[in-house]
This record gives sequence, C-alpha cells and structure tokens, in this order.
Amino acid sequence: MKNNPNQTFKKKEEFRKPFLIKKSQPVGGCHDNHSPGPSRNVPRFPSSRAERIKPIQCYGCGTPGVVKSKCPRTNEMETEVNCMTLFNLNSDLYPSIVIVLKVFGEKITVCADTGAFHTIAGEKLFKFLQEHGITFTNKVISFMMADGIRQFITALRTVVDLYIEGKVIPTEFLVLPEAKGNKTLLGLDFLNAAGIVLDVQGGK
Repeated sequence: MKNNPNQTFKKKEEFRKPFLIKKSQPVGGCHDNHSPGPSRNVPRFPSSRAERIKPIQCYGCGTPGVVKSKCPRTNEMETEVNCMTLFNLNSDLYPSIVIVLKVFGEKITVCADTGAFHTIAGEKLFKFLQEHGITFTNKVISFMMADGIRQFITALRTVVDLYIEGKVIPTEFLVLPEAKGNKTLLGLDFLNAAGIVLDVQGGK
C-alpha cells in the first residue's frame, strides 16, 4: 500500500509545530508581563541617617555650597590689609614726675612710673651701664603693653646701686633690647624700697 504524499507533508508540518510552553504563575496570583519591576531608586541608607547629613557650607563665613578654601568671600576677607596711623602726643598738662639719682658718681634724671612693677632702663642708661662694665643676664618676663595685651619677652637684667638723698638702694634694672629711644622708668619696686611718696596732683 502506497503512502499518500499529501499525508506525509502534513505529518512533517505537525512535527515542526512548536510545543506550547505554559508559564507558571507566581504565587499569589498572576501579574502583567509588562508591569514594571521593583524600583531601583532605593536609598542606600535609612532616611533617619540621610536627614542627619548637613549641607556643605563655609565654616568661615557660613556661605552655603562651598568649603572655606574655595569660598570667595572668606578669602577676600583674609587678604584685606588693615592700615593704621600712629601719632605721638606730648602734653604739658600732666607732666611726668622726675627724680634725680646718682649712679657711679654721675647724676641721672629718671621718671617715676606708678603703673610699672619693675624698673626699666632706657636706651641711654643701658649704654651708660655697659660703658662702666656692668654685665647683664637674660630673664623671661611677662610684659603688658599699653593696649592691655600681655606677652612673654626675654629681657636683660642687672642690679645697680642707686644713690638718692644719702640712701643706697640696690635696684634691679630690666632692659628691653628691641626698645629704641625709650626713657628710664622707676617702678614700684624702687619707689617702695626708697620709701618715696609721690604727690601726683602737685607733680612732686
């Protein structure tokens, strides 16, 4: 018995038909194949931690969005130059109290300073003492300027006998090496040792 060629062709077509694959439904029901998957914009850190992050700002002036090294406002303020002019005013309304002493047989004129705790040798007296062979040693002192700023400086120190009204007063002199043209000031240490009472109002 001969096979019909048409039947053979149909069998081949049926053989080539693909098998239908049934997709398994997910647990809990089916979903649309085109539905978007889980969102990828998930924060890496909890929201409580993200809220604690402070925005960038300059800690010099508070400008937001920049750091101090790149802040134009802070750098501009740091490069400003403050200029000032100093004036020297000499007034005869409040004259200084002058005291005449003797050192190595020579009379010297010095000023009394009730605001100074130590006796300061001026530039001329410093050179005078050096000419008479007086030696000096270094001493670190706490020095307050007229503007109220206190600083530690290294001064020169020596002890010299001062003669006044028949008394001999061993007095410690401090020398400020960097001071130029300054006057000799008798501090409270000498005034107390000599028993000198000053009449500031009368200038005596």
